[in-house]
Amino acid sequence: MTLMKLFYLGTKCGIILNNELKQYDDPYNVYHLPNSVEVVNFLNRGILIPAKVTSPKSLENEELGTITGNFVKPFPLGADVKLLIQPEDLEHDDKSNLQLEVVDRKFRGTNFIYTLKTMKNLLLPVFVHSHHIHQHDLQEKFGIKRPIHIEHLVCF
Repeated sequence: MTLMKLFYLGTKCGIILNNELKQYDDPYNVYHLPNSVEVVNFLNRGILIPAKVTSPKSLENEELGTITGNFVKPFPLGADVKLLIQPEDLEHDDKSNLQLEVVDRKFRGTNFIYTLKTMKNLLLPVFVHSHHIHQHDLQEKFGIKRPIHIEHLVCF
């Protein structure tokens, strides 16, 4: 049974790793608001990228620029953090000046998951609706909408 099917079966779920309960919550929170790097790695649904906290509602990544949103946990200004980027966090924009290389594309029925490579070799997952006007091939450039806004900034 896949992890996503487990999310559909109950109103609560728990992640047990190394015989220890790491997170027990409703499936939405476990997926969107994981409480530790261990849970992030177990879910395998995103990537942690380096960033610096620049205000109570924003941070900066060297390649992606300013990212705004609401921090799940507060961090002091200037703190170096790892920001969780999940496939639904970034938006596709063909006209964006932030163009990244497509290194993988997987069809998932209602959407595609593109994997994009940055100049520093970060691999970012991005959902795109399967009815998007055109599909991007491997090694093509793929635009990311800026400014980037992520409702829940999950950082460690």
